[in-house]
Amino acid sequence: MIQMKTPDLYGEITPAIGAAGFKIGSSIELVQGVSDISSRWDKNLMQIQQAISSAEEWLIIPDSELSNFSKLDGQSYYYRRGSVKLHYTGQGILDYIEVSQDYLGSLYGSIKIGDELRTVQKYFDIEYDSAEEIHIPINCRENGLISFYAEEQGLVDSPYQHILSIFVHDYK
Repeated sequence: MIQMKTPDLYGEITPAIGAAGFKIGSSIELVQGVSDISSRWDKNLMQIQQAISSAEEWLIIPDSELSNFSKLDGQSYYYRRGSVKLHYTGQGILDYIEVSQDYLGSLYGSIKIGDELRTVQKYFDIEYDSAEEIHIPINCRENGLISFYAEEQGLVDSPYQHILSIFVHDYK
């Protein structure tokens, strides 16, 4: 078993920097061995979504176990029913953080999971990327540093959709 740092479910969400008390670009060694016991997903025992939704502590899922993403060599760590997901590359570097249901922190002190997606436009314009199935900032400094999952359609087609997940990364 691996021990992992406990996420801060009230932590500020900062584009390109981090969320839940974790920092983009940090090494897996910096978070292992701090508190919660982790377990690994066994695809022979249950479906991946069932495993994530029932996990109260850390659940580790190697990319190699995901048939659609077998070309990746990292692993994902899911905490408390997926409210925090950390993805580490094969070199052990945190490349993105996803926060979703039960995460209580905010972006810019005001944007939270469950808010209407259009509230993001107070800070920057967004557009729907149909290839990635996420909403991304455009023409602003946050472009490539944060993205949002809501409905799989643009705000023009569905103006009242709610934020289901926020991704923090540095893809610039």
